[in-house]
Amino acid sequence: MAKTKVAFLCLVLLSFSYASNDYGFSEEEVSAFTNPYVVTSVVSNTGGVTVQAQYQAPADLETPASEQIITNLAITIQYDNPYRVRFTMTDANNARWQVPNAIPSYTPSGAGSFYSLAPIVVGQPLSIKITRTTDNKVVFFLNPSQPFGYNNQDIGFANWLGYPIKVMGLGERISSFVLAQGSYTLYARDRGSPIDTGDTPDSNMYSSQPFYLAVDNQLAAHGGLFLNSNAMTAFVGSNFVGFRTTGGIIDFFLFIGPQPADVINQYHDLIGYPTLVPWWGLGWHQCRYGFQNISVVSSVTTSYTTYNLPLDAMWIDIDYMNQYQDFTLDPVNFPQASFTTWVTNLKAANKHFVPIVDAGIAQSAGYSVYNSGLNPNVYITSAYKNVPTTGVVWPGVSVFVDWFNPNANAFWTGQLTKFNTLTSFSGIWIDMNEASNFVNGEPGHPPSQITNLTMPYTPGQDVNDNSIDVASIHYGGILEYNVHSLFGFGETMATYQYFKGLNLRPFIITRSSFVGTGRYAGKWTGDNFSQWSFLAYSITGLFDLGMFGIPFAGADICGFQGNTNEELCSRWMQLGTLYPFSRNHNAKGSVDQYPWSFGSTLLQTSNIAIRTKYSLLLHFATGMFRVSLMGGMHFRPAFFDYPNDINLLNNATSHFMLGEGLIVHPCLWPGVTGSTSYFPYDLWYDFYQGTYMQLNYYNSAYLNMTLPGPIPIHIKGGYIVPTLDNSNTALDTISLRKSPITLVVALNGAFQADGHAVFDDGLSINSLSGNLYTMINYHYQYVNATTDTLIIQPTISGYTRANGEFPYISNIIIYGCVEGIRNVFYTTTAFSGQLNPVFLLWNPNTSVCKIILSSSRQLVLPDMAGQLTINFYL
Repeated sequence: MAKTKVAFLCLVLLSFSYASNDYGFSEEEVSAFTNPYVVTSVVSNTGGVTVQAQYQAPADLETPASEQIITNLAITIQYDNPYRVRFTMTDANNARWQVPNAIPSYTPSGAGSFYSLAPIVVGQPLSIKITRTTDNKVVFFLNPSQPFGYNNQDIGFANWLGYPIKVMGLGERISSFVLAQGSYTLYARDRGSPIDTGDTPDSNMYSSQPFYLAVDNQLAAHGGLFLNSNAMTAFVGSNFVGFRTTGGIIDFFLFIGPQPADVINQYHDLIGYPTLVPWWGLGWHQCRYGFQNISVVSSVTTSYTTYNLPLDAMWIDIDYMNQYQDFTLDPVNFPQASFTTWVTNLKAANKHFVPIVDAGIAQSAGYSVYNSGLNPNVYITSAYKNVPTTGVVWPGVSVFVDWFNPNANAFWTGQLTKFNTLTSFSGIWIDMNEASNFVNGEPGHPPSQITNLTMPYTPGQDVNDNSIDVASIHYGGILEYNVHSLFGFGETMATYQYFKGLNLRPFIITRSSFVGTGRYAGKWTGDNFSQWSFLAYSITGLFDLGMFGIPFAGADICGFQGNTNEELCSRWMQLGTLYPFSRNHNAKGSVDQYPWSFGSTLLQTSNIAIRTKYSLLLHFATGMFRVSLMGGMHFRPAFFDYPNDINLLNNATSHFMLGEGLIVHPCLWPGVTGSTSYFPYDLWYDFYQGTYMQLNYYNSAYLNMTLPGPIPIHIKGGYIVPTLDNSNTALDTISLRKSPITLVVALNGAFQADGHAVFDDGLSINSLSGNLYTMINYHYQYVNATTDTLIIQPTISGYTRANGEFPYISNIIIYGCVEGIRNVFYTTTAFSGQLNPVFLLWNPNTSVCKIILSSSRQLVLPDMAGQLTINFYL
């Protein structure tokens, strides 16, 4: 043992302990190898603690200089706010790579009473222990008796908790929501959806999202972000979460919780709230890879009208490009004249065009886009000579924009501006931006100067595999080695600047993401498969992206790779139309999967599903707006709303919440016409009919899931959801803005309910910053034995509706109404009187009341300046 390299040994044993089933080491055996850093200085102040620590190798172990051990650590423990702690560890003597831009600047506010830091003692091995004071539970422990290492290219640490935890997050991957114990690679890879169970390296995909949520055996939660862009492995054990990275620094944020939703909000408060979504972006989208020509695209667009199906956006994959070159049109199959006519007609029908743009720029002397980037030198530079580094993607040999170059934004927005004059797009789909490479490293050159043979530790396969050569150089001498996983983030920020310059909300869908991407774009889950398992995995994928602060997300509906069938596609239409981002898309060579492709069952189910989404579009828009305003998730696990119910965590994908008040039970299995489904302990009503759900002893009820038909949705007692009447006839979301509103009121046991609605123009990027929106609160309450009251009150009145927009409330439907309503009166700050509804209906069997108003009764306006009170007399 005396000749062993100690730091390497410690880190290897660290990884062995995380994967003890593979290597046979137990946690007890590993605990004999202690932290080799000893504290030499501690200075405390009101804002935190600064610590110096020095490496001290055990006397009987030899440590060669080639090990590149960082011998002196500078450590800062910063009290960010009462619910968040940040600690950084870096080389005290030399600058190291540190991630820029991912975290908006902030001013630490100091510690509160929700956590405490244990004393750090000079002369003792480095130890950091943080306790949540509300339950005296340790939520972070850098255990001095456990391995810890800090080498130039090999850094490892862990949070040893000493009690059982369930861990979520650590993306991007296809996995169960609660991660299995094992190791998980984090590095941006173009990899088509392998299923990751924690026991196979390199099952990661397009993004690096080193954030986790941990729930303990008492169902309390905390979270952690390891802000590091290098290739890394995350380790999930029964009572710890660890990281081993290939560079950078340790920059770790701890989120105190104690409930899961608290952790997510605390995380979003750090990384910034997501960008606003355009109103039309929440509608229905159609794409496919393999459109032969513009006539085929036009035929698909026309078929939507023929089948009387709503459509908001048509997408085209790389088929439209000339030789797969960005910002071009194929002159034969997509000639500009025909293309312009199609887009003009599309927009005249209130629909939008979204093209794909790939990361690789073709290296061709006759290609103007490539040439325009040479003079400002905006491309990543080769490690071998002072020319752009290259890879091979769809157009052949290609170069890649260096997003750290100060000229890159102007180059990119300039190309998008020119492209818009050619195509008149409404949004941009950025793909292949890991950045992907069909070869390993730079073609025409030997293996990279940095490989798994030169690195002391490699997370999974070689970092050059299907990647730009990691020895390539960015502006300022930054190595691709450090920033590979940031390429998609940089491209997303630059694309955002284009839309910002137009004062438009960005409609950007990206494949690769990093911490903070949601501030600029939405995301789809990539190249999934037309399989039942991926139908369920899509729910996990959206849960994860929502946690990562990217709530505007969706999966390719009916699956991208392989062939779907009518039943699977029908079930996916039911589910996928309730994703925030709803797009049908599949691969070249696969069977068509349009809503009309398989027959009447799919067609009818698709029509019901899309129109269900459209009926709830104001609810979706309000939920997404509120997420942009204050963080959190709209499409989320029911466990986040009911954090004391372990059944909801253990079976997370069998149900999900759509904002406040709605729970959905999708059908995820073939051959099923109904299922006994679990509900959280509460009052629930069938959303469509208003019938009260009679739950059995196990909080379950049988739900009908026959096809064709709607997906089961239920509303929680105590909530009010606005719906749009025109959803049954509208063919686009712009038409929905002319729709009257129906309020669905579900009463709780106290005969009360609350809800919200947000109104704005649905397009402007500054609606939030300029308070150019109106937020309405709805409150229904029991007054006495003969009177109930609905109060409609704006809390912010910054938006004036355009002529005809959301003109009035047409219906008020009350679930749990135990007695019929006989008279309705209204009161505002200006006038009062009696309403004379067209109908006052009550069904004593279902306890549903309906107040149906005439179109001339424009009294119940959603953006009134003052409070409106409606009194219902029983």
